[in-house]
Amino acid sequence: HYERNIYNLAYRLCRDRNEAWDMAQEVFLRVFQNFEKFDPALAFRPWLMKVATNVCLNKIRGKYRGTPTVTDVTEPDGEPLPVMGGPNPAGEAAAKDASSVVRASVAELPLDYRVVVTLRYLEGLSYEEIAQALDLPLGTVKNRLFRSREMLKERLKHLEDGL
Repeated sequence: HYERNIYNLAYRLCRDRNEAWDMAQEVFLRVFQNFEKFDPALAFRPWLMKVATNVCLNKIRGKYRGTPTVTDVTEPDGEPLPVMGGPNPAGEAAAKDASSVVRASVAELPLDYRVVVTLRYLEGLSYEEIAQALDLPLGTVKNRLFRSREMLKERLKHLEDGL
């Protein structure tokens, strides 16, 4: 259950399948090594995501020294995204194209913004859980999400005309 979540998080941050698996394995090693630091009075998932985010960010920052370029924006599990409505090949193609553009736009966000977007919208963490996972004030999380949405709106303006 958690393995897939951690892999997906790592993949969305680094966009490299092999690197994501390496990161996921390192996350579980770190969790095992530091389990005594987990407070059972708190929820496990935010703590796990904190460990995962720290491992991923440390590896990415150490490897790239800047924002990496987009190399692969397909879904990590290779599954196509579900399309609402009945069979409509033209609509399905347009939705897949739009979805690819959105994923690519998220992947191009600066790392600090991409992390909060990934944790909020793809992993489903609350603002408070994100703040806990990233050791950030709640206001900073809200601000980064707001700015991320603004950046994405700007990058995706051209989609409005095509939809």
